Amino acid sequence: MEHFKNLKTKYKLLIMNGIIISSLIAIFFTTFSLINTEINKLINKDLKSTSLIINNTLNFLYKENIKYETNEDLKELVKHIKIGKTGYVYLLSLNGIFLVHPTKSGENYSKAKYVQQILNSNKKEGFLDYTSEATGQKKRVFYTYNKNLNLYTVPGI
Repeated sequence: MEHFKNLKTKYKLLIMNGIIISSLIAIFFTTFSLINTEINKLINKDLKSTSLIINNTLNFLYKENIKYETNEDLKELVKHIKIGKTGYVYLLSLNGIFLVHPTKSGENYSKAKYVQQILNSNKKEGFLDYTSEATGQKKRVFYTYNKNLNLYTVPGI
């Protein structure tokens, strides 16, 4: 502290400014990190909730003997679900075929890395982060296995 008292005023101001700027930077990064964590929690919650609602609907229809495969209204409903700006939902067969998808229904994506990760996960549900091979965009999905229909419900952003 004795050295600080002997410094000229201009040096004291420089040191104080450095301390203040360092503190502001630390506060900014801490706040950014906290906000980012909360946003990710909300995204995860939305993806899980969307999957739960779709699975409950599909299971209800299954019990009523209404098949999604032949119900065009249900397919259209699932195709038009939007999550945020660019997110959507698809139904994926155990063979890697998009059973219902906004633009790729009927297409086989079994060779796509992210589809293989879902199919080979041996989990009933889980989150998966990947980068789209087509667009280079980062994606996050929450997949849920539906044992009644033997398929995965996959909402994602």
